[in-house]
Amino acid sequence: MPSVRLFLLLALLLPITGPALPLPAGPTIIVFPSPGVFDVSATGEVSGIGAAAVRRLAEVSGLALQMLPMSQARGLLTVQQQTGHCVIAMPRTPEREALLRWVGPISSASVAVYARPSDTRRIEAPADLRGAAIVVQRESRPLAWLKEQGLKPYEVSDAATGLRMLRAGRVDFWAVNEIVGAHAVASSPAPQPRQVARFGSIELYLACHRELSQELSERLGSALEQMRRDGDLRPFGLH
Repeated sequence: MPSVRLFLLLALLLPITGPALPLPAGPTIIVFPSPGVFDVSATGEVSGIGAAAVRRLAEVSGLALQMLPMSQARGLLTVQQQTGHCVIAMPRTPEREALLRWVGPISSASVAVYARPSDTRRIEAPADLRGAAIVVQRESRPLAWLKEQGLKPYEVSDAATGLRMLRAGRVDFWAVNEIVGAHAVASSPAPQPRQVARFGSIELYLACHRELSQELSERLGSALEQMRRDGDLRPFGLH
């Protein structure tokens, strides 16, 4: 009998375990492939510092967040047309303000200007770029900044294309978010382009379908603020 009583006592004291409950569903996070930030394998697996940040956001928010790689043009169309989607790392612009629900910021960086290693020109002000061939990613804050300076750059679909054009000598300069540029250059073969200037500041946000619920928006926003306090967003310029 003592052994029976001991068994019953242990049964009451030991925690009841079972399969972990699934996390509540969060929005699908659309990511734009970018070397070192969002690397996409042949099987669609996403890695890089940006992917690590999204996984950390899922952990802190307690939401299941799935990453979905897309081209920028398709991603911008999808987030406006399909509920339950967000695009990560978007500049907040007047023309988009009412079209999307904004959460963040998640990143702060300058506009970096790169040249080929053999180019000895000094760029100290935007005026020094006049007359030069510049490439930049379309729908980006660096593009908006260049236009504000009265410059007319070549627009391409992604940062990697801009870097390839610079390396091939098809343009004089490549303008890019400094975080994206640094990782893209680090992933490229030698001789690597050199950064010749930094201008202004870019804040990027999580841009979601405008019908994203207030509850999810606040939950994601609180998680990003916690990540900022914990230092998780320092690699993205937020301290």
